[in-house]
Amino acid sequence: MSVLVQTRLFYGGAMYNRRQILVAVSVAPFLGLMLPGQSKGAEDLEAEINAWMKEPNHVGYFDPPEVKDTQRGSLILAPSDPKVRQAATILSDVPVGLAPIETARWMMDKIPSSFTMEWPPDTPSHKMPANPLIVAFFAATKTEPYAGDETAWCAAFVCWVLKHCGKPYTRDAGSRSFRDFAKLPRTDSPKKGDLVVFKHLSKPKQGHVAFFDGFANDAKTRVWCLGGNQGNRISRKPFTTNVGDLRLDSYHSVA
Repeated sequence: MSVLVQTRLFYGGAMYNRRQILVAVSVAPFLGLMLPGQSKGAEDLEAEINAWMKEPNHVGYFDPPEVKDTQRGSLILAPSDPKVRQAATILSDVPVGLAPIETARWMMDKIPSSFTMEWPPDTPSHKMPANPLIVAFFAATKTEPYAGDETAWCAAFVCWVLKHCGKPYTRDAGSRSFRDFAKLPRTDSPKKGDLVVFKHLSKPKQGHVAFFDGFANDAKTRVWCLGGNQGNRISRKPFTTNVGDLRLDSYHSVA
C-alpha cells in the first residue's frame, strides 16, 4: 500500500494539510501500514495529491519562495516520494522498550548516516530537498519545519524520542519549552539519560536540548550530549556549561 493510500485511509478520505502529512509520515509505520506495492486506485490518489500541491495556497510549502544562500535543503518532499517512504520505514525499525537515551543512541548508530544529517544546502538557482526523516521529527511537535531540515530541530528530535518511549514531552520544537516543563522536573544530580538544557546569553529565547550522557571532565563543566542538530546531525558531543554564549540552564529528570 502506498504512502498516499495510507495517508488517505488514516484521515478518512479528507484532503491533507501540512500537519496531516507530517503526522502520517511519522505515525504510519507504527500503525502497521508500511506495506510494499501499490493498491488499486493509488494512481488517482497520487494525481489528487499532485493537484493539491499545485494549488496557489499550498505550493509555497513545498517550494518556499525565499531562500537564503546559506540555508540548507528547504524543499519538503511529498508523501509519495521514495525518500519519504524510506524515512518512514527507517522510523518503523526504531526499537520499542528502550530508555530514551538508548533509543537516541540506537538512532545515531543504526540509522544510515545519510538520514541522520541535514541534506545539502539550497543554491541560488535551485532548492534542494530536506531530509524527510528530520522533517518527520516535527510531527511530535506543534511546530512546522518552515525552513526544511534547517529549522532548529534539537527539541523536535528529543520530543520524537520521548514520545516514542512513552515519556512526557512538550510538543514544542523550541528548546526553551523544556526549561520549566513540570512533567520532567529539574534536578541538581543528573543521571545518564536525563535532559540537559542550554540557553544563549545573547538570545535567551534560544538554546539547545539533548540527552545527558555523563560528565566529560572532573570539574563537571563539560557534559556529553547525545542529541539532534549537533553538527547538523544526530551525534554525541561534549558541551561546555559555563563558557561562551551557550550556557547551561538546567538538568531535568527522565524517570
